Amino acid sequence: MPNLKRSPRSLAPRRFAAHRARLHRGVASMRRGFTLVELMLVMAVLVVIAAFAIPAIKGPLDNYRLRKSADKIRSAFASARAAAARTGMTHVFQYKPETGEYTIEPWTTGDEFIEMNSLPTMNTGGAAPIASAPLVSPLKTEPLPTGVVFHGVLTETSLRDLRTISGAGDSASAIATASSTAAPPILFYADGTSSNATVVLKNGRGVYVQIKLRGLTGQSSASKLLSGDKISGS
Repeated sequence: MPNLKRSPRSLAPRRFAAHRARLHRGVASMRRGFTLVELMLVMAVLVVIAAFAIPAIKGPLDNYRLRKSADKIRSAFASARAAAARTGMTHVFQYKPETGEYTIEPWTTGDEFIEMNSLPTMNTGGAAPIASAPLVSPLKTEPLPTGVVFHGVLTETSLRDLRTISGAGDSASAIATASSTAAPPILFYADGTSSNATVVLKNGRGVYVQIKLRGLTGQSSASKLLSGDKISGS
C-alpha cells in the first residue's frame, strides 16, 4: 500500500498559493471604494476636528507674532541708535497708535539749514551757485505682523528731550509730534543715549508685551507676554 503521508516540503507550495489568494481577495475588496455615506461621515469627523484644532493653533500663532513684533521693535531701536551715531544727527522713532506702522527719521530742528555761503557750492554753468549739503533719509521700516498694533508708550521725558523738542520750532518733526494722531517721540542721540521709554504692543487676543528702552545706554529689552492687568501704568 503506498505511503499517503506527505512531507512538509510538499505542502509548502499549496500554503503559499492559499496565502497569495487571500491577499488578492483583500486587495480586490479595497478597490471597491467608499460609499457616499462613508465619505460624509469622514468629512463630518474632519470638520469637528478642525473646529477644535484651529483655535488651539491660532492662539500660539498670535503669541508668536507678538513676540516677533517685540524683536522687530528692538531691532528698530538699535537701527535708530546706530543711525544717530553714524550721522551725528538725533533720530526719532514715532508710531501711529492702534496700528502697526512706525517711522524712524532724523529729528530736524531747522539748524540744518545753514547759510549757503558757508557750504561747498556746485558749478552750475553761470547760474546761481547751489549749496550742497549731505542729506539723511528716513530709515526703511516695515509694518508689524498682522494682528499686532501699538497700544501705547510710557515715556520719562528728560531735560535733554524737552530742550530738543522745544528747539524744533515749526520743523516737520515738531509738526508731526503736535499732531493728535502722533505718539510721543522717542529720541536717539549721537552719543548713544536715548529717551527713557516703554512701548506696549498688543494682539487681538488681549495679550501684551512691553519693550523697555534705557536712556543711559540706548539698549532695549522685551518682557514676557502679559495680560492687561499687568501692564505698567495700567
